[in-house]
Amino acid sequence: MPITSKCGSLLHADSQIYVASEIGSFPEDPDDRLIAITKHFGADTYLAGSGGKGYMDIDKYETNGIRVLFQDFRHPEYKQLYGAFEPFMSAVDLMFNYGKESLKMIRGVDG
Repeated sequence: MPITSKCGSLLHADSQIYVASEIGSFPEDPDDRLIAITKHFGADTYLAGSGGKGYMDIDKYETNGIRVLFQDFRHPEYKQLYGAFEPFMSAVDLMFNYGKESLKMIRGVDG
């Protein structure tokens, strides 16, 4: 089981996870590949990391009827067991620090 699936299972976040190589053959060009995968799932919007602004060919997406949204991720701080807070660790770090309460932290739910 891939780590992404295992983390989702442990957090009770039961979203379907697909591996691109297992669902079809897609173009080699990164933008063309993401456009093809987005269309494969019948979506009209692609959520990209903020760094994508620097290298994605947004015109290609628009030409293909796909809207691109960029994440505006603001890392929440949480208490880690050792030392000062270190941002941008994996969900595994959060799970080791908060256990079953981790999903509430991810969803921004108090309590």
